[in-house]
Amino acid sequence: MAFHRKYTLIALAGVLFAAASANAVSEGAPASIAPLLTPNARAAGMGQSFVAIADDATAAFWNPGGLAWQTKPDIVLMYSKLAEGLADDIAYNYLAYSKPMWGGGVGFSVIFLNLGSSQAIDETGNLIRDFSSFDFIPMISYGATLTPNLAYGASFKFIYSQLSPNIIELGIDDGTGVSVGGDLSLLYRMPDWNIKAGLLVQNLGLDIVYNDQNQAEPLPRNVKAGISWMPLDNALHHFLVTAEVTKSLVYLDGDAIDKFGLEYEYYDMAAARFGYIYDNEGNIKDPTYGVGIKIKAINARFDYASVPQAEGLPRVNRFALGFTY
Repeated sequence: MAFHRKYTLIALAGVLFAAASANAVSEGAPASIAPLLTPNARAAGMGQSFVAIADDATAAFWNPGGLAWQTKPDIVLMYSKLAEGLADDIAYNYLAYSKPMWGGGVGFSVIFLNLGSSQAIDETGNLIRDFSSFDFIPMISYGATLTPNLAYGASFKFIYSQLSPNIIELGIDDGTGVSVGGDLSLLYRMPDWNIKAGLLVQNLGLDIVYNDQNQAEPLPRNVKAGISWMPLDNALHHFLVTAEVTKSLVYLDGDAIDKFGLEYEYYDMAAARFGYIYDNEGNIKDPTYGVGIKIKAINARFDYASVPQAEGLPRVNRFALGFTY
């Protein structure tokens, strides 16, 4: 019996590396990688360092404490092909909505990771059936203040991961995994210095069990800590510096991942971004870059970013559209 990608073995390897590279393999990527994939093209352009910024609807993922200080509803949509040119049906889709309410801020978001279509064939090479694989993660988040400059946040997520269906002809049980998890965070700001510091413990929850009850897969639990500083902030110019470190809580003996980012914005209209990811175990030691455009008349913004993968694989493009009203 066999599973056969409709592309090639190289394409499959590319898919795995590409998907995990959105937040690096060494953060702990078991069967379900969707909880690792970082949304927000703006953050991607800044080296995927956003835990100490978290100032839009994607705060639900990065640091739900950031929802506490948002004053208007916000929507973010993001799309990214994870293995462009290798397997074009592998895509990451993200939608987030946040709104000030209940004495703080509430966020609703959903991740849909389309892992593409595959073929199941028997030992003689006969096609049994085509099937699709995907991860689906809805999430609800809340953030509020403990003090005027200290906020906390929490997220609850439901994880549904379908790797394969029940294929009776091959004796394969249903490869669907279900879990629940959550995130806890803190965000501290020093307004006089335009500095913020963030801490996030991510993907706490039950292990995912697929078709083997004795082989549960851990959620990709990790901790992120970061700091951001805006040394230039006036009517014409905004300059932001950020740094973040991520450490797996699944593979404790693994190396941490370091991320750095810069953003320059002119007149609250156009932004240029640059970052760097140093992931020794994931073999990613490369820059990120991106741009952003705001259209004030309709309170819309468009962001683009280019993110590195493991060595030898093409870069990943991120596209996002946001609205504040």
